[in-house]
Amino acid sequence: MDWLLGCALGALALSCGGGPRDGEPSRSVVLVTCDTLRRDALEPYGAPAGCSPSLARLAEEALVFEDAWSGASSTLPALSSLFTRRTPDELGVTAGNRLLLGPEVVTLTERLSEAGIETAAFVSNAVLRRFPTPIGEVALAQGFEHYDDRMAAKERNRRLLERNAPDTVRAALDWLDAREDPLRPSFLWLHFIEPHGPYTSGEPLELEGEEPTAELPLGTTDRGLGEIPRYQDLGGERDPAAYRAAYRGEVRYLDAAIGDLLEGLRTRGHLDRSTFVLSADHGESLGERDWWFTHGQSLAPELVRVPLIVRVPGATIRGRRAGLVGPFALHDTLLSSAGVLPPERSVTTPGAEHWDPLVVQQRGRPGTATHETAVTDGRFRLTWDGAGGERLTDLWSDPAEERDLRSQRPGVADRLRERFRGFGEQRRVLPEVRALHVNDVFDLRAAAQHGRELEALGYGGD
Repeated sequence: MDWLLGCALGALALSCGGGPRDGEPSRSVVLVTCDTLRRDALEPYGAPAGCSPSLARLAEEALVFEDAWSGASSTLPALSSLFTRRTPDELGVTAGNRLLLGPEVVTLTERLSEAGIETAAFVSNAVLRRFPTPIGEVALAQGFEHYDDRMAAKERNRRLLERNAPDTVRAALDWLDAREDPLRPSFLWLHFIEPHGPYTSGEPLELEGEEPTAELPLGTTDRGLGEIPRYQDLGGERDPAAYRAAYRGEVRYLDAAIGDLLEGLRTRGHLDRSTFVLSADHGESLGERDWWFTHGQSLAPELVRVPLIVRVPGATIRGRRAGLVGPFALHDTLLSSAGVLPPERSVTTPGAEHWDPLVVQQRGRPGTATHETAVTDGRFRLTWDGAGGERLTDLWSDPAEERDLRSQRPGVADRLRERFRGFGEQRRVLPEVRALHVNDVFDLRAAAQHGRELEALGYGGD
């Protein structure tokens, strides 16, 4: 009944005007999401010193969550789940990045705006661009007073514009400087395109002792199974080590920009008035299961287990937390940090050890063989697809999910399956949502251009 409690508390907050309880100060929130960022690429999660020095410093004065998960392995489904506290299947946005949230869905931004909190977003990935539609705001732009999607940079292999991390930081800090009331509670969201491929930002970062890998063929598609995806091609380079080094270079480039953001927030006094949250929409395959420099093809741990670092105002709470955190718990934390939900709904609450009893991930079109669902209780994870395939893994002893334990632990698989059925039954009371295809809401010219940009990003099909 965890979700029912969250919905009830949210309804109560809205009925009371959505503000904080008596005696509790309003807080601002800064949410940073990074595109395609693996947790193990960061120093707080075991990467060597020098890979992410800014985030290493942040971790020293923040909470580092060791078991955080995204809701999907593609950008729009993952972020849509976070912003709505609903699964990709419930939203109808599981199939890639061409399906958008409809206007009837209530996003956390809309709830924050209704509570009187100023909202602004600065995004840098084409799939998050705002387009005028005949039915008003759709997708993740809903609820934002200020939604900045200006993109003027162009990378190799892509027929689209984007915005690099330093420019995104600069735009956000300029917005803070221009606010009429700098002390008004605010929700500021930055989504960085880095380290999404092609990996051309920053200088490649090589690590000592890396095992050599045989050269790969250059692909003619963007899939990345056994080959270099077409959109990742770095001038004919076939050595996987070069791509891994380039990926780490993008991470360090991003890290420097986040360091500038933190310093800018600190000097403006905004950092210690805000809860600062850093996470990722999803990860990236760097050779696992013979998938190279791609994402979205499965729900493997390297794609959906994400970093989560939370700094509370004044950095008064810090350390590492082992509890299971998914997009629902993070959604509640953002609302709680802004005073819209009570403090006990936040994963930063002292003494809490377990916040999401079950985390769900989904991908692909329901009813097809490629549709996939995964559920985890923090230790065991059950994954199944539309073709009847099923796997049970023990994340404690096998974090890479190399061994299927269904035959050894059938009771565990049955228990997770039953818990997911119960989860689904509880959520039947929620209103149905119809996802919108880009062609349904954009004029034909804009839709065609958006489709070309998605293909250039490596997102083909629906």
